[in-house]
Amino acid sequence: MNAKPDCIVCLMKQFLQICRMSGLNEPELNAAFFDLMKALPEVSLSMSPPESAAFITDMIAKVSGIADPYETIKQESNEAALKLYPELKIRVDNSDHPFAEALSLAIAGNLIDFGAKASLNLNDALAEILDQPMIQEIEKGAGIKDELFALDDFYIELKNADSVLYLGDNAGEIVFDRIFIEALKKEFPEKPITFAYRGGPALNDALLKDVEDVGLSEIVETMSSGCAAAGTILSKCSDEFIDRINSAGIIISKGQGNYESLSGSPIENIWFLFRIKCALVAEAAGGPEGKLVLTKNEAPILDPIGQHV
Repeated sequence: MNAKPDCIVCLMKQFLQICRMSGLNEPELNAAFFDLMKALPEVSLSMSPPESAAFITDMIAKVSGIADPYETIKQESNEAALKLYPELKIRVDNSDHPFAEALSLAIAGNLIDFGAKASLNLNDALAEILDQPMIQEIEKGAGIKDELFALDDFYIELKNADSVLYLGDNAGEIVFDRIFIEALKKEFPEKPITFAYRGGPALNDALLKDVEDVGLSEIVETMSSGCAAAGTILSKCSDEFIDRINSAGIIISKGQGNYESLSGSPIENIWFLFRIKCALVAEAAGGPEGKLVLTKNEAPILDPIGQHV
């Protein structure tokens, strides 16, 4: 999906927040914001929101000299989520529907804002999320009649796929992804799974270090997308990653940033799993803010990526 003027306003607020996180004083902040205003014409509305955000975070790194201002927050998020891991594993192992239970936890990981809540009571946040009626239906393994949450179709395609490419999102959240991936490995033991992380710092999104810290690299193959953005911008991904996309049996895409950058792309076998967090994405996805989404990409007819049929 393309950015809208509303996205630029949001990015400006994000720019100020990250500059302050990076320790810029007021004169430095004022100068940085003035530089941003001069550079904004370079941000095209033909970009996806994550691509616009990458442009701005690159500016912040140049101004502050800090390549990854979220580094500490990510580490704290991973550590906080890992404290929940043993209990969550028991929850899945004791469930009558372990696949559905693990999927509900993967969703919960996307709903928790680890960047903001890593130091708060994650048990309380998790309990509140898992108490939602739709999450409870998922945990029961129930067939869900919902246009934007096609659980039955997703399971069938997953079962029939010869391989899985899992696109990660935030630090902290990837602990919950690990639990779901472990359930996938148990459900489909012969199916190879690859977990993809960001190619460089992008807000609180997971990098190689985060993937290693939470043990994901010990249970599945991991790889970089080659793209240093809070999404998966195909034109900025590595050739190796594009080859993997083209050969993947099914792609599980976590988070709104991946949806913003990949929806409507030529990837026909991608399934988006995220919560709608803004009005513009709500309009694009066809559901209200706060809605949980598990839906297949509506792709144009291209084969392979970038080549029109």
